[in-house]
Amino acid sequence: MSAATTLISANEVINGGIVRPTPLNSRFDGQLLAPNIALAEERFLLPVLCTKFYEDLIAQKTTDQSNYNPNIGPIVPKFGTNAAYEELWKNYLQEVNARAVYITSLDDIVLQTGSNGLFVNDSQFAQSAGVEGMRTKEDRATEKVNLAITRMLRFLCKNKDNYPLWPYEHFCKDCGCSCNDKCGCEEGELRPKDNNKNNGFVIFY
Repeated sequence: MSAATTLISANEVINGGIVRPTPLNSRFDGQLLAPNIALAEERFLLPVLCTKFYEDLIAQKTTDQSNYNPNIGPIVPKFGTNAAYEELWKNYLQEVNARAVYITSLDDIVLQTGSNGLFVNDSQFAQSAGVEGMRTKEDRATEKVNLAITRMLRFLCKNKDNYPLWPYEHFCKDCGCSCNDKCGCEEGELRPKDNNKNNGFVIFY
């Protein structure tokens, strides 16, 4: 068996149940997602997790078929032997990862390649949103994944001691306020730096 090279699998993107962060359901064709997973993680995860932490997450996951949807089967944790990694995954990273894969796959979902060339995917019961609809969805979905990343960074900054491989100093800053200030953080808390925009991240090794 070859070593795992990505954090999430296509089935994990699809089978989120009522907590799924994407509009995909269990009947969706995972083959439209699978080729884009590594690229999605390269674009959205590596810049915020950095290489050592990202590779350790991959090394420590205990399954590619985690499940938190009781409607499709027993609950299966992603990190069965690491509680800190499991908390990060279940509450934050799974959402970021799934949204990233969805965004990266949108063009393949809408524009597909057949034996006679490109065609816009359509169905018998619905009209395709087309390329313009895809672009609108991509813009909105990218805004949402960036918000999810900020939310995850806030958690990582607050719990940095549980994730020693994550270089928090590149992403967090002191709150610099008291509990009475309306700055969105508690006294002494670390929070994400203001300049953490997705496409502006620098990967630290």
